[in-house]
Amino acid sequence: MKKYLLPVLLVAVFLGVIIYSTNKVESPKNVIRFGAVISQSSYAAEDGEEVKSGLELAKSDLAKEGIDVSIEYYDDSTDPKKVATGIQYMRSKNINVIFGPIWSFLADAAVGVAKDSDVTLLGPSMTSELLSSPSNKMLFGQIKNEHKRVPLEEWMKANNIKKPAILISQNNWGVNHTDIFTRATKNVGGTVVMSDALGFGQEAESLPALILKAKMSGADAILWAGSNDGEVIFVREMSKLGMNIPLFTDEEVLTAVRKNMISVNSPIKIYTWERPVSKEFAEKYKAYYGKLPSHYADSSYDMMMVTARAINSSNGENLKDAINSLSYTGSTGLYTLDEKGDRVGGSWHVIQVTK
Repeated sequence: MKKYLLPVLLVAVFLGVIIYSTNKVESPKNVIRFGAVISQSSYAAEDGEEVKSGLELAKSDLAKEGIDVSIEYYDDSTDPKKVATGIQYMRSKNINVIFGPIWSFLADAAVGVAKDSDVTLLGPSMTSELLSSPSNKMLFGQIKNEHKRVPLEEWMKANNIKKPAILISQNNWGVNHTDIFTRATKNVGGTVVMSDALGFGQEAESLPALILKAKMSGADAILWAGSNDGEVIFVREMSKLGMNIPLFTDEEVLTAVRKNMISVNSPIKIYTWERPVSKEFAEKYKAYYGKLPSHYADSSYDMMMVTARAINSSNGENLKDAINSLSYTGSTGLYTLDEKGDRVGGSWHVIQVTK
């Protein structure tokens, strides 16, 4: 038997194949291999590019520390079926630590494939509480949506919002925001005068009628959670209808502004949540890419940095514990994960997007 042992060991070392899971991680001898199933085309292409930029900058910085990583990308085209195919593809390549997908509503497909495998999913940009479960084999790099509720309530009180209309995309991201919007309204002593949902990608055909319905309801604000294409339609239709009420939307609106889909001089006052990011990282990112980072870029950078360092220094503990043992403080603050893999700490605050 011994004559077969040496060739087997040599092949294993040569390939550098190391399997990581939520159960155990091994310290690597060569390159740490990651997969990234992210949107590089279709609706979320812009956000996917930001995730990739954050990962690549982290890869560059890790190399300076003597930690070499490789990243294999798979374009899921913002399609749940392709997300599942992408996870299976990574498994076929023996890549078991995978970034993505980037949007919460795409994650259900990924969880279904990863659940009965050694795969660990890293969600640098997913924030829906509906995904949180120890059995989902997911670790999250963003603080969750629940942390948005208190700053929303403060904004509603400051602006005397008592009769909001709620509009969302019908997916776990939107449903999660409906809960946040509804509880915030109740907590400030208000009443939701309208609540509706539309299918993802149906903004162009569905939103105009729903915005008119919101006007007829007597709403004093619209609370929206959906794609960044939606905000463009809101600005157009609300302006056309002469609606002089604020639009509070999820942070996807910042992508629409970066893409010049919405002008900061829009006549419609738009508000959203924003998460603080360190000045040092913002300057580093701008020097590297010539632009400021989005929350997709900074959270992806941090998650790659802390995960690669954790794997590199691991003594065999599970990945979550290895990450927590580092007490890593990055561009988005202290990095700690709870028992469900959720990011602990950090904060959201409300900003006005348009003048």
